[in-house]
Amino acid sequence: MRDHWSSQLGSTGQSENAIHHMIHRSRSRHSPACRRGVTLVELVTVISVSAILLSILTVLVVQMTGFEAKTRGRIAEATAISRLSDHFRADVRAASAVELIPENAGGSAKLLVSLGDAVQVQYSQSGRGIDREVRELSDVIARDRYRLPATAHAHWLQTQIDNAEFVQLKLALAESNRALFRFVAQVGRHRTAEKETTITSDDE
Repeated sequence: MRDHWSSQLGSTGQSENAIHHMIHRSRSRHSPACRRGVTLVELVTVISVSAILLSILTVLVVQMTGFEAKTRGRIAEATAISRLSDHFRADVRAASAVELIPENAGGSAKLLVSLGDAVQVQYSQSGRGIDREVRELSDVIARDRYRLPATAHAHWLQTQIDNAEFVQLKLALAESNRALFRFVAQVGRHRTAEKETTITSDDE
């Protein structure tokens, strides 16, 4: 009888030990300390992908910045050429005389436009731009600069057609001499129109 109860107690103790062991394993399996962490390979992979994406983004930003700078430069050149065309035509049409000084070893060709009353406008190319100076006697009273496209060169030409004098400004590529822009104006056109208007008024 005593042996029977001893065997029962021994089996009960073994069962309790087994149950406690299972509970301990279950708790240990779900504890934070035993959870799976990030491996070195995974960390290196994430860093490599991030570096590649950062490099691509940097290249795109640099390209967009360069494109924006080129666009601003082209807009500035177009605006400058439009201003040059307006001033050149207005000066030549209001001129009483025009003189072309050919290019020499000391500098580029110059166009001198006399507006009367000791006022003279001088056009000349310097580097990538054309300078316009308005002089009264020996004093410079106004100065403008018009930026030209890269490798562009200014050419001045005087022509006579049916007793009318014309001045042409051609902006051409320095390598091929291919014309980019041409501006033509008649010398003294505004003065002739004013004179004709005055004569017509006197006749009436």
